[in-house]
Amino acid sequence: MSAESFIQRHIRNLPLFARLSNDQINAVAAICELIRLEPGQLAFKQNEPTKGMMLMVGGRGVLTRQNVNGLEEPIGAVETGQYINESALYASGRETANLRIVQSAIIILIPRGRFVHVLTRFPELRTNLRVQTAPDQREATRKLFKGQRENETVFHVYRHHWWSFGRWLWIPVLVGAFLFVGAASVTLQSASLGLVLAGLGIIIPGAIIAYLVYEWQDDSVVITDQRVVRIWNTLLSFENTLNEIPLDRILEINAEIPPGDPFARLLTYGTVAIRTSGDTANILLPFTPRPMEISRMLFQQKDQFQQQNEMRRREAIRADIEQALGRRQPGAQTADETSVLVSAENATVGPAWLRTKYLASSGEIIYRKHVSVWVAHIFIPTLLILGGMVLFFLSLVPSFAFNGIIGFVVSVGTLLIGLLAFYLADWDWRNDTFVVSAQSITLIRKRPLFLQNQVDTIRLAQVDNVRSNVNGIFNTLLNRGNVHISLIGSESNAKVFDRVYDPQSIQAEISQRLNAVKAAQSRAGVDQQRQQLIDYLSVYQQMVGQPTDGVIPAQRAPQAQPTQPTYRPAPPPVDDANNPPPSAPPRDANRPPRIPR
Repeated sequence: MSAESFIQRHIRNLPLFARLSNDQINAVAAICELIRLEPGQLAFKQNEPTKGMMLMVGGRGVLTRQNVNGLEEPIGAVETGQYINESALYASGRETANLRIVQSAIIILIPRGRFVHVLTRFPELRTNLRVQTAPDQREATRKLFKGQRENETVFHVYRHHWWSFGRWLWIPVLVGAFLFVGAASVTLQSASLGLVLAGLGIIIPGAIIAYLVYEWQDDSVVITDQRVVRIWNTLLSFENTLNEIPLDRILEINAEIPPGDPFARLLTYGTVAIRTSGDTANILLPFTPRPMEISRMLFQQKDQFQQQNEMRRREAIRADIEQALGRRQPGAQTADETSVLVSAENATVGPAWLRTKYLASSGEIIYRKHVSVWVAHIFIPTLLILGGMVLFFLSLVPSFAFNGIIGFVVSVGTLLIGLLAFYLADWDWRNDTFVVSAQSITLIRKRPLFLQNQVDTIRLAQVDNVRSNVNGIFNTLLNRGNVHISLIGSESNAKVFDRVYDPQSIQAEISQRLNAVKAAQSRAGVDQQRQQLIDYLSVYQQMVGQPTDGVIPAQRAPQAQPTQPTYRPAPPPVDDANNPPPSAPPRDANRPPRIPR
């Protein structure tokens, strides 16, 4: 076994790396160091800078600390299979004790500097780490995107090819050259103006380059063990869009190198199109590096996702068979069984009288449109109410033109019209809702005075794709946007719930419940196959009549008794006259008479 394979096998068992894929384990193993120490040697010394995390593969070490007299006092031990200094992977510091080897030891060192470099190169590795927060408690604290699930493992994060911004670098170069030429031409007339132009020749091109790089880094494609997530942001238009396709919804993946772009073949970038059953849910990925490789990887990930589902199904059936045969106690669960309960944490947003999200008693989460929509609805009615109140008080002033009864009637009429308009506007906002339940999504659009009452109900099992979008500086500041829902096989426009607060959280809630529905459907299929298998086993046991532990055997059917008596052959006749043959036995009444020939 090579040293790298040896390291991979051991670091895979560390809780910190429990959620890493094989490729990510290989990336970490490549930076590790294998250290052999003999008894008496120090793995690290008190007060020296920390190097990184250490895993004791073999041997034993004693932690000691120097007392006031300069003598070492044991304070603990590190045994085989234990690790130390996990926090040293993220922050520099100094050792608070010595680690002295007492038995020949083999130690795997994960250096902090190299580890940080790997995290910078592979952001998908960072999100899969399980960071220790308390004794015997670990949790994932880093997420790459909003709505990432707790049980979701990120395998790859792709960005556009660098040429997507490199093709525009001629703009800052041209601007800088123009400003420097202008600075050189005016320096003789005005040194201060030339200095300003030269400074602008550095600042403006630098700002343009920074913007291009930011736009490039802010767009990404995340491939997890459950779905493909497309994230793209545009700084100038303040647009933020998140789109996702579950792996089991992918029907076709096309990779193409644009034939009319000579740089595409030279720099190995192209376009990857991920298609589902409907056109509205497709994802197009331009300027994708190594498009053919990414296409193959997506197919492999989809196949692996299906294989894992099949393995979980087979494991569930195997568990039922073992339980039926008495090899497993009833109620034992397989290791792959997971809960599909949907969390409703933070299910209330806004004060009680102006909530945009709340949890119904039936477990449904009800969303309303953004509070800014309510403010826009009541703006004019509120002006009418204020105007009526002002007119009422002015009507009491003798010098006012509309004082007396005329002013009173006008002010009261304006006030009543404002109150009625306010009620209708508030009613209109409160009755436009978006209801997410465990099995369906309902869009309710109502207008006062029964002018409109439209209810669209969508089963979660029919949802193909969910996309959230925030566009514009005003919407970005208010975190207001739209949620688009595409249906399986639908060629029409997606269902839209517009102008909602925090659309990405709504998308995450729908995605989580959709994942729960798929898990429930998978379990229902397993339960159906399980029942069929139990029926087959029951019929088989009835046929063979052999009881099996854990299954109630069928009773053996009683054997049919013969209805005719058994006869012995008659003895041969005797010729002796003194010994006549015995008389024939009496004929059985049930025996049919014998017909002579």
